[in-house]
Amino acid sequence: MSKSTIGTFRREVVMESSEKTAWLSVLTNLLLVGIKTTVAGICSTILITWFFSRYEHEKGKETGFPSLVADAHHIWTDMLSSLVLLMALLGSAMGFALDKYAAIIVVMFIARSVTTIFTNSVRVLLDASLDHRSLAQIREIVLADPRVTEIQNLWARNAGRYKFIELD
Repeated sequence: MSKSTIGTFRREVVMESSEKTAWLSVLTNLLLVGIKTTVAGICSTILITWFFSRYEHEKGKETGFPSLVADAHHIWTDMLSSLVLLMALLGSAMGFALDKYAAIIVVMFIARSVTTIFTNSVRVLLDASLDHRSLAQIREIVLADPRVTEIQNLWARNAGRYKFIELD
C-alpha cells in the first residue's frame, strides 16, 4: 500500500467515525428529550389520578356509594402503578434494570386492590353488619330520647348505601 492510499483510508475512517459520533449525539439528544417528555407525562398522570382518586373517595364516603369508593381504590392503584413505572423508567435511564422489580410491585398493588374491592363488595352483597363505632353511635342517639328506657337488642346492616336498623 502506498502512503497516499493509507492517508485516504485514515481520512475516510476519521470522517466515518465523526459521522457516527454525530449521529450518536443526535440519537442521545432525542432519547433525552423523549425521556423528559415521558417523565413529564407520567408525573402529570400521577398528579391527576391522585387528585381525582381522593375526590372520588371523599364523595363516595360522603354519599355512601360503595361503587365510588371501589373506583377510587382502583384509580389509586393506577396512580401507584404509574409511580412505580416512573421509578423504573428513571432507573433504566441511569443504567439500572428495574423493570422486573417494578412489574412485581405493580402486581402486588393490583392484588391488594382486588382483595380490598372484593372484600368490600362481598360485605355489601351479604348485607354485612355496621361497624362497632356506628352501632355505639346509634345506641347513644336512641337512648338520648327520654321515651326509651333501654335497648335489649340492636341489629344493623348495610345494603348498598342504605343502612337498616332494628331495635328491641
